[in-house]
Amino acid sequence: MKLTFHQTSFLVFTCLSTSIYAQTERAAFTETGRGAANAFVTDYHALGINPANLAFGNEYNKQLTIGFGQLSFSNYGEGFTKSQLWDAISGADAELTFREKLEAAENFENTVLSLDATVLAFGMAINTQKAGNFSFSIGSRFSFFSKFNNTASSHLWRGFTDPYFDQWIVSGPDGIRDTIANQGINSSELENVILGYSSDPQLASDLYDGSVLRAMAYTEYSFGYGKTLFENDDITINAGAGIKYLQGLYILNVAIEENEVISAFTASTPALDIDYGSGANNNPSAVTGSGFKPVGSGFGFDLGLSVELSNQFRVAASITDIGSITFDGNVYSSADTLVYDYESTGLESYNVFAEFDVFAGDKGLFQWDGLQEQKVNLPTQFRLGMGYFHSDQFRFGLDVNLPMNDEPGNIDRMAFAAGVDYIPIPLIRFSAGIGAGDNYGFRVPFGLNFMVGEGAWEFGVATRDILFFLRDDRPNISAAVGFLRFRFGTLEQGSQSRMFE
Repeated sequence: MKLTFHQTSFLVFTCLSTSIYAQTERAAFTETGRGAANAFVTDYHALGINPANLAFGNEYNKQLTIGFGQLSFSNYGEGFTKSQLWDAISGADAELTFREKLEAAENFENTVLSLDATVLAFGMAINTQKAGNFSFSIGSRFSFFSKFNNTASSHLWRGFTDPYFDQWIVSGPDGIRDTIANQGINSSELENVILGYSSDPQLASDLYDGSVLRAMAYTEYSFGYGKTLFENDDITINAGAGIKYLQGLYILNVAIEENEVISAFTASTPALDIDYGSGANNNPSAVTGSGFKPVGSGFGFDLGLSVELSNQFRVAASITDIGSITFDGNVYSSADTLVYDYESTGLESYNVFAEFDVFAGDKGLFQWDGLQEQKVNLPTQFRLGMGYFHSDQFRFGLDVNLPMNDEPGNIDRMAFAAGVDYIPIPLIRFSAGIGAGDNYGFRVPFGLNFMVGEGAWEFGVATRDILFFLRDDRPNISAAVGFLRFRFGTLEQGSQSRMFE
């Protein structure tokens, strides 16, 4: 049985979401609770956000910062309730009633389902007095975004009981097959149905117009440099640049707009063991074997500028993820096709991620054909941040992030965040804020960080949306954690940031 483009994305989600997770503040758990990160991130946390911030050093005046195993993730289901989204993630498989399926089909149409995640395996930053500051990190990123129109949603949850599939092929007790009209979910023939098909099949581009499905996963090796360009009594101007080498593990880009398939291509590492049907027989980019072999590679660049005014204000601007990945292993593309048949009665539970094979008929929705390679631009963003350091106890921040393309992994719309830090004693920092946009709804982040030994050891936890615990609709399950972040040495000439002089 061939895997449709829908199955492909959710299979990779199931395989990867337990180990690699990306949002606008990426793996910077120290900033997640505030929401606004662009003017505050330092050392290796600045990589991928604003490399100019490397020139700030850190507020503890340490020479070396290292970190291990930092994780952040967010999973948002606009059409789910809190319990439904949790069931979808945890794998709960209580069978849905037909009424529940109808309700789910209605709630799921034209709503966002998104997952963003980052794992930072290792990060290091070295601060010098004269040569500028350097940083390096190794991590993985995964991003998923989908929105289905009403027809796609109905097919997803109702399967061949949807009126579109007006004919059923049934097998009687004697094994003889017959064709009957679609009799609906209450039919006594339901358990004998082999598949449903449409006597008047239509193109996927017409049926699923407005549907989007995008996902990307890759490993990232990043290097950044930041340095002060100008400084006087009133202002400090910093600039920075970053370069990253990327190893692609998975890509999926399907978009149907104005009754046209704008894009439909995919590539996957052999570890996912995805069956692309007959298209795999003569694929010029076929990769054999097993394991998480990269199926693409490329380079990306980040450019940043940051300014400190007096001893209270920061402004930071950057353009991140300029570049591309060329996928050249297990690459497939697809064209528009007739949606003819369907083998399933639809999703049986809210565990969408495990049950997405409901989209696969004998012919599937799309026929995948092998390609030599596919070049994909990185999810470029423009980032702007402002920070106000009111006192040793209070800091305020504001962020605006703008997507500069609609490539897999990018935010769907402008992201906004504003937040505050409260530091009652040097040991502890509380953070809170508000945010909206990107691939999520309105949210209220909250974080708690600890700084032991004047910043020698820092650890903390945060959520992007504490409203998950307070409301039932539009749930956003999220967390950011880091426990192994350490600083060593002391810069003799004092702080590199005027905020901490």
